[in-house]
Amino acid sequence: MDLNVLKVNVSVKNISKEPLNVDKSNFTLYQDDSQVSTISPDDYNEVLSSSSLNAGKVSKGGLFFVVDKEKDYQLVYNEPGSGSKKDDKTLEFDIKGKDLMKKADTLQASAKALSSYIDVMIFGKNNDEFEKLTGDNKSTVVNTSTARCSRSVATACWTRAWRAISSSSRPTLKSCRSRTTISTA
Repeated sequence: MDLNVLKVNVSVKNISKEPLNVDKSNFTLYQDDSQVSTISPDDYNEVLSSSSLNAGKVSKGGLFFVVDKEKDYQLVYNEPGSGSKKDDKTLEFDIKGKDLMKKADTLQASAKALSSYIDVMIFGKNNDEFEKLTGDNKSTVVNTSTARCSRSVATACWTRAWRAISSSSRPTLKSCRSRTTISTA
């Protein structure tokens, strides 16, 4: 079963003079009035870590949620106060699902283009959609890469494929096993 995982990159800066405790539990994602489930990513280095921020310091990281396609969401940040409801501060951010899906489609297209480059340039496979996916002439790419690359320097071919895709300003796809991660950053 494929899961749609929304990764929200957050940056929290302490603009007060007092230390600020930051934790991923300060953030909640809602679809309508329902709280959305969180999920743990494969790489825990990407998660917003718990920390105590001194004045002027910043903490950055990701929050991961299981979401439905094309639904709208609201990310709510509750600043921990002294325990009194009047001291607590809340910030709300709207996330438009249709905008995320457009970004996800772009990411999928980029992943397919990169895969096509790898098939053709490194593994010598025939990929009938190469020109459609990459915008490059397959014969030109193959002839150029064959002249420059041998099996012992496949890494150079990989680098060329990556640069070709990167230079066309196509974003890359981040995959979490059978899940697709959509970054809002």
